[in-house]
Amino acid sequence: MGFFSGFAHKSAKKNIADLTNHFENIPSDERAYRFFSLWVTRGINLAEISGRMGAPPTVGGMNLPVYHYGRGAEAMLVECKNIYKKAGHESFAFAVEIHQMSNLAVSYPDEGYYRLILNLWSAARNGYDKREFEKLLPELEPEIKQAQTLITNAGVSLQSVIDDPSCITPHFLVPNHPLSVELMEREKFGRSII
Repeated sequence: MGFFSGFAHKSAKKNIADLTNHFENIPSDERAYRFFSLWVTRGINLAEISGRMGAPPTVGGMNLPVYHYGRGAEAMLVECKNIYKKAGHESFAFAVEIHQMSNLAVSYPDEGYYRLILNLWSAARNGYDKREFEKLLPELEPEIKQAQTLITNAGVSLQSVIDDPSCITPHFLVPNHPLSVELMEREKFGRSII
């Protein structure tokens, strides 16, 4: 079972069910803000978080964005979530938790997370109202300016998220997603040179 014990998997699955329930019961303006937070936090460079945790510095400023959902990234995501909590930015901490739970489906493919994460992201999109997101934009300007580095690294534009929030659905939930194909090719190449 590796790093996670049976109890940890059970606890994580309950957390995913609770997060899904949260999305099923929030008003559309809050849902829009949650999508903004999910979009911004997907641009977090986990290589930088790893460095804060004492890992050796990476060569050439490695970029490991959250939206790549790499195996074993949970510790870095927990650290990132804690950074946001300490800073009082609960919405970003919540978004990182969604990414953390989503990452479990990659790290533990045989533990039944895939369907739970698919349901979570479906619940997040259900009831989405583009107009609510557009109404929030003036209020979001300060956060957009403050988070420019993350936004630049997010992989999709804000307008794309507003128009279609499914564009930030984790790549592994979308059949034949180009990023999944690219990451598999990178992994194969990495194994071939070792």
